[in-house]
Amino acid sequence: MKALLPGRGDLLSLARVGSRFSICGLLALDARETNEHVRQAKAADKTTSDFPQITAERK
Repeated sequence: MKALLPGRGDLLSLARVGSRFSICGLLALDARETNEHVRQAKAADKTTSDFPQITAERK
């Protein structure tokens, strides 16, 4: 059982790196969807005044 103990530290650090990598990947996918909406609005020549809920929040 003592032979497995030194390897546990490496496994925990790999799990920590893997979870951080997964979180960053999910955030990148979420940002990509948001940018898609912005791109579509720009392609349709929309501005913030075309979206009353946005201009109401800024006032």
